[in-house]
Amino acid sequence: YGIKNMTFIDERQFICGMTGGNIALVNDGKVVWKTALEEEIHATEYVAPEKLIAVGHGNNKLSVLDLKGNILWEVRIKRIPTLFHTWELAYPQIVKIKYLKSREGTFIVAGCGDNHIRIFDTKGDMINAFYLFATVPDTIEIVDIDGDGELEIVSTGKYDSCHGVFRVRDIKGNLKRDIWVSGWLCTIRTHRLTGGNGKFRLVTGNNYGANFKIFDIENGIQKTVCEKSLGGIVNSVLINDEQTFICAGTSKGSVLGFDIDGNHLWHVYVKDSVKELFSADNRIIAVCENGKVSVISSEGVVMTEGILPDKPACCIKTSDKVMVGCGNAVYIIE
Repeated sequence: YGIKNMTFIDERQFICGMTGGNIALVNDGKVVWKTALEEEIHATEYVAPEKLIAVGHGNNKLSVLDLKGNILWEVRIKRIPTLFHTWELAYPQIVKIKYLKSREGTFIVAGCGDNHIRIFDTKGDMINAFYLFATVPDTIEIVDIDGDGELEIVSTGKYDSCHGVFRVRDIKGNLKRDIWVSGWLCTIRTHRLTGGNGKFRLVTGNNYGANFKIFDIENGIQKTVCEKSLGGIVNSVLINDEQTFICAGTSKGSVLGFDIDGNHLWHVYVKDSVKELFSADNRIIAVCENGKVSVISSEGVVMTEGILPDKPACCIKTSDKVMVGCGNAVYIIE
């Protein structure tokens, strides 16, 4: 089985979606159970308040499992027509799943290929669906972005979108504000959002133009701190845990370090398109598209390098290590 995606449950357990519609629970490096679903898996999420596993698979399916691998329910999504079908995927498949916990209960938030976000309760009933203009919502954050005490759904599209903008909506689908990052066909390929209590720092990477930007967001209002044009596509950005520096990784094989306000500090050439960047123990771990892994100090010095046996499909980070799904195995980088 080839690994397609991973989602953490806790420091010891994670969900692993594999080719052929298989999903597994792994605990301390051992497969606890494996369940076969219909068709390929596109997205997974652990719904922590209810101890449920939500899976988007096939052309239009959402399934929810318990922690023993039992399928509790499945729903099939019916496409909602839009005026701009060329911006949709061929099917309303689920491409992203998050959960939202509110006073009214726990809800599953699903970004779908027909440019809609759908809200389900934990019994499988669809509560709401709302449209994102010419955008497949494969990027979703659940956060109180404006400090009003209510969680918002902040969404955009990495690839299939006509522009680079985060739409901010409440759970009922009401548009509260837009966070504009870039214009026509300049999509947000990567981002990091840190902060709370109505004050956030947002770092974004885009596919062209001024493709590296830093924003402050206070009570939902954005202010540009920095913007730069870096060579290639900015595939990954990070803010370290201490929020003392920022890094960007590009399709041209560059990893660049900046201070928290975007002033350039250093540049490392890793000779492979950067897929993901992670910060761990004051180091930067760069996982590249073709399998190269570089560990870089916070001063921009390459400490060690290695090669994975295959192209990495997905990467996730615990508090102290990075896990990479590669072929049919998970590799740990400490």
